[in-house]
Amino acid sequence: MSQPSRPKRPGSSRSLLHRLLGIKQSRRVFKRRLMMESLETRQVFASFEVTSLLDTTNGSDSVVTLREAIALANANSDADTITFALSLTSSGPATITLAEGQLQITAALTITGPGQTELTIDANQQSRVLHVPVSAIDVAIEGLTLTGGKTTAVGDLDFANRSFDGGAINFDSTGTLTLVGSSVTGNLTSGRYARGGGISTYSGAVTLISSSVSGNSTEGQEAYGGGIYAGSGAVTLTESSIENNTTSGDNASGGGIRQQLFGNTTLTNSFVSGNSTSGLNARGGGIDNRSG
Repeated sequence: MSQPSRPKRPGSSRSLLHRLLGIKQSRRVFKRRLMMESLETRQVFASFEVTSLLDTTNGSDSVVTLREAIALANANSDADTITFALSLTSSGPATITLAEGQLQITAALTITGPGQTELTIDANQQSRVLHVPVSAIDVAIEGLTLTGGKTTAVGDLDFANRSFDGGAINFDSTGTLTLVGSSVTGNLTSGRYARGGGISTYSGAVTLISSSVSGNSTEGQEAYGGGIYAGSGAVTLTESSIENNTTSGDNASGGGIRQQLFGNTTLTNSFVSGNSTSGLNARGGGIDNRSG
């Protein structure tokens, strides 16, 4: 019969971070009675709390940054959750400004913020905000604003090189990216074939719930999707908005959303407004759906 797992000992997240960063530490030895546990029903989920607005990786201090929390979650193959200490926004809205480049997520993860008006992650136009490499994982962003993301380089017509897509989020997973109560605003891609000023996905799905994608842009020939670029995955909006996104450049279609191949775009109680394209043969100021 399966026995309940024991609570995680205090400091275990920090201990794992020490190991990830290669920091040696002294350990106490605990003795406990061995238990039999059914592996078929066993699930190991973890929750990590961000306690600092800094963007550092320092396993020897007493705080956990967002970058450190993501590293901890990446080390666990199960679906984990990251939350934020209430003290971070107790004095008002706060911002985490990225100083070490994009945040990379390689395992299923939910990042739950205090609210899109309360906490912002700002790439300060030095990198994109989030990158999810080729995988089959689901990622959810709740209660956050992502801004200041920027990529500048030439992409690839046949999608072999997608490293410059996605000003805020480059979702290269075949899973689902879900935004709940969040905002993607003020992000940019610049360069030929640099797609998805706000969000880019090649074969994954994008779902927005009570969220907005606004004020994002692409600049360059065939740089599709000022707000969202989707290669073949579905784009689903529920009580959400795509506003004031732009593309500029020849054949740079889909000011709000560019649906490239076989996916569908579905809107429920949502609106697409104020988006635009400029340039020769630049179609679909709001939505350019090529075959869905």
